[in-house]
Amino acid sequence: MKTICPHCYQKYNVEDNFLQQKVVCSVCKQNFTVEKAKFCADCGTINPMQYIKCRQCGKMFPPQRTAPPPQKTFSTYRTTYQTRVSSAETVSRITRWGFDILALILAVPLIVLWFQIVKIWDKPLAPAFWPIVAAAVIFYIAGTWPAFSLILQLANPNAKIVWSLYKKISMGIATMIWIGLPIFWIIDAIKSPSGLRIGPLIFYLLTLTIIPTAWKLAIIRDQEDMGWEPDQENDDD
Repeated sequence: MKTICPHCYQKYNVEDNFLQQKVVCSVCKQNFTVEKAKFCADCGTINPMQYIKCRQCGKMFPPQRTAPPPQKTFSTYRTTYQTRVSSAETVSRITRWGFDILALILAVPLIVLWFQIVKIWDKPLAPAFWPIVAAAVIFYIAGTWPAFSLILQLANPNAKIVWSLYKKISMGIATMIWIGLPIFWIIDAIKSPSGLRIGPLIFYLLTLTIIPTAWKLAIIRDQEDMGWEPDQENDDD
C-alpha cells in the first residue's frame, strides 16, 4: 500500500496492517496516521487521503465514499470498512470520448479487412489464403482485445483495473496501431494528394494525444484498485 506524509510529502510503501496506525515520518520526524494515498488522474501526483484537491495541479478530487453504519443481521453485525476513491471519477468528458474513439480505431483494420474479403469473395484464390487470413484475424483480436476492453473501462469507476503483463503488451500493440494508421494515411496521401483530408487527419492526430493519458490512468487505477473487488459493496448491502 502506498502512503505519504502529509507534512513533507515523503512517499512510503507499507503493509496493509499499518492502515490507520500512527507513525513517525523518517524525514520530517512528524507524527501522522497511515492512510492509503490517492493519485491525481490529470498529473499523476500522489496526495494524502485527506486532501480535497491535488497539491500539484489543483484538480478537485471527488468526494470520498464514507462507510455506512453497521447493519444488524439475524446472526451477527456486518460492517463495511472499505473507503475507495477512483481517479476515473475525475476524467473529463472529452477524455472519455477520446477513449471511445481509440477503442473504435482498433476495430478499423477488421472492418477494412471485411470489405476487402467481400470484394474478392468470388475470385479464385490459393488454398492457403483463407487459413492465413483466419490466423491473422485471430492473432489481431488476441493482441488487441485486452487493450480494447481496458480502454473502455478506464473511465468506469465501478470496473476493476488490473495492469497485467498481457494488457501491457496489448496496449503496446494498440499504441503501434494507433500511431501507425496515420503514417499509412499520410503515405497514401502523398501518392494521391487529392485523397488527403486535412480535417479528419488533424482530428485523428488530436485523438492520439489521449494515449499517454490512457497509459498513466491505467497505472494509477491498478494501484487504486489493488485489493478491491467490484462486488464487495453489493455483498455488504
